Amino acid sequence: AQEVPGSQVGLTQFICGALLMSRLTAKTLGSLVFSLNLVLTGALLSAAPPAVTSLFPRGAAAGSTAEITITGKSAADWKAWSSRPGLAVEIPAASSTVKITVSPDAEPGIAFLRFFDGEGTSSPVPFVIGRLPEVTEVEPNASIDKAQVIEQSSVINGKLAESADVDHYSIAVKQGQTLVAVASANWKLGSPVDMVLQLLTEQGVVLEQVDDDRENDPLITYA
Repeated sequence: AQEVPGSQVGLTQFICGALLMSRLTAKTLGSLVFSLNLVLTGALLSAAPPAVTSLFPRGAAAGSTAEITITGKSAADWKAWSSRPGLAVEIPAASSTVKITVSPDAEPGIAFLRFFDGEGTSSPVPFVIGRLPEVTEVEPNASIDKAQVIEQSSVINGKLAESADVDHYSIAVKQGQTLVAVASANWKLGSPVDMVLQLLTEQGVVLEQVDDDRENDPLITYA
């Protein structure tokens, strides 16, 4: 079992007692005030724990290694802690990316990662361990004629570049097969987004549309 790094208070608390002002000269008082200001300023500057707000991609398949981009504030010699076994995080120095290796026998589900150093720890960020191959969205794909082709059952890691952003993906479905499409964002990952899923023909005819299924995350099952 690995110890969870606790949050640390980076700002030293100073308690100033009563001073016998009659015993202090003006010169001594000026020196005292300057010294306190200097120490407080130094403490404020050093109190900078990692502040990781998001990861991209948000997950990786068991038995794979993924390069993950971090959004937030990194630290010089930070480390990572995972709420679940089977994850190894490699953090290069002075980099906004980390490498996460998922063990082949890691159980699928959500792991929460914290990044920490001597000053404190970040808030937990979710990282999804999956079984399917993972692909990353390729722009432009805002129209049917530019739909990104998906060759097999996959997890697609995408970003919404702007409000009302539309992304298209194309996958061949044979007769007798069932297509299951689910958007995991708000309910599972805490992203502030309300997504809509549509299943279209090559001509753009809407076969199915789902707005909300689990919280704000839609799911389509089509046979």
